Amino acid sequence: MATQLFAGAWARQHRTDVVIEGLQPWLRVQTRAVQVCRDILGERRFEIEREQADLTLSYEDTVELAMSLDSPAAAPDATEIPPGGLSRREYDMVCLLAANPALTNAQLAAQLHIRQRSAEDLLAKARAKTGVRLRTGFTQWLADQRRTTGSDHAQRDGQGD
Repeated sequence: MATQLFAGAWARQHRTDVVIEGLQPWLRVQTRAVQVCRDILGERRFEIEREQADLTLSYEDTVELAMSLDSPAAAPDATEIPPGGLSRREYDMVCLLAANPALTNAQLAAQLHIRQRSAEDLLAKARAKTGVRLRTGFTQWLADQRRTTGSDHAQRDGQGD
């Protein structure tokens, strides 16, 4: 699905003469997301899916597909318990790092509206609870949690498994 969305977005950009290359923050996120897709699917399958989507997806199809997805960085709502024994704040950080592992502790702190030292503490706790050593590992850990539970969070209303 991600490959289809990239193909649809690239097609829209080319048809409207809009280029994301000039918007460096967006380009960095897109480049990382494309690389994750390529790593998971493999180069050949990624290119095949991209070409098929490029030929078949209309603008309306692309928008509908995008709107049907949950945000990977969406925080749990008040009735949901984050996976892996994480606190809500730790989970928010994991989601941010899954979307962009290159974020510094200072950038994480700014996005979470906390002090840098608090962000460092949250990161240490999240690593201990998830067993993830490198920031890039949070992308796969979060995907594994969602695949295992079939949803964004491991438990709902304190009930799980």
